[in-house]
Amino acid sequence: MNKLFEPKKPVSFGSCGKLHYAFHSLFERDWNGLRHSHNCSEIFFCLNGRGSFSVRDKAEKVGPFDFVFVNPHVEHSESSSIESPLEYVCLGISGMELPLANPSGGYFLANYKNFSARILGLLSALLHELQAQDQSFEEICSHLMEIMILYLDRITSFRPVPTLTPSGRTDPMLDWLREYLDENFARDLNLDQLAVKVGMNKYSLIKNFQQRYGTTPIHYLLDRRFSQAKFLLETTQSTIRQISDALGFSSPSYFSQCFQRREGISPTEYRLRASHPHDRS
Repeated sequence: MNKLFEPKKPVSFGSCGKLHYAFHSLFERDWNGLRHSHNCSEIFFCLNGRGSFSVRDKAEKVGPFDFVFVNPHVEHSESSSIESPLEYVCLGISGMELPLANPSGGYFLANYKNFSARILGLLSALLHELQAQDQSFEEICSHLMEIMILYLDRITSFRPVPTLTPSGRTDPMLDWLREYLDENFARDLNLDQLAVKVGMNKYSLIKNFQQRYGTTPIHYLLDRRFSQAKFLLETTQSTIRQISDALGFSSPSYFSQCFQRREGISPTEYRLRASHPHDRS
């Protein structure tokens, strides 16, 4: 069971923090996740069960009331077994990281058992507000996050500090946005929505994204979409309708038209050529 709670735009809290998402996960089978990293910090709050949390080359056993704070760009993965499935809530935040004594480690592990009633209450309220998104939910979430950070400071004596942006480095939110597009290219997204997510106007977003990646956000999204379409045509027997639906196109005919314009041949012809590469003229 995995459930993503995502506000339409990041929720600001404190002097520099932004909450991008909350993720509630309960492993329902044996699981060994792939190593990955994010351009934001993540805080994992273990609720039930037991598992392992691997950061770089070190694996830590985790269980109820453990939490892990992972700084940006630090590779990590989670694992669990069906005998005692791990359940956790993960918060993705930007603008803040922990000032670690050993920065190369990239994470901090502690236990919140002595504060469990308060931490669990905050998490429950936060997930409720992010799901319902009723009036003033952003302000409520902002206060909940500020209180959460204060409790973590009380538990660990490490208060997250603003993430330093080296001189000349592009806004890290652009890296976050590219990662977001990599993971959500099949969703119905437009430039206005993306601009809100990173707190820029759409014209600045186009300019800054193109300077960093050599393409616009929408062209990047389409490149990812059609790259996946070609992969599915080459490696699966999925129908054109199934591929169209999976990639978020409004209809199979529209997908075929777009593919024809982009590749110069229809999806059906592309699949045929991919299956008989030596028959091309």
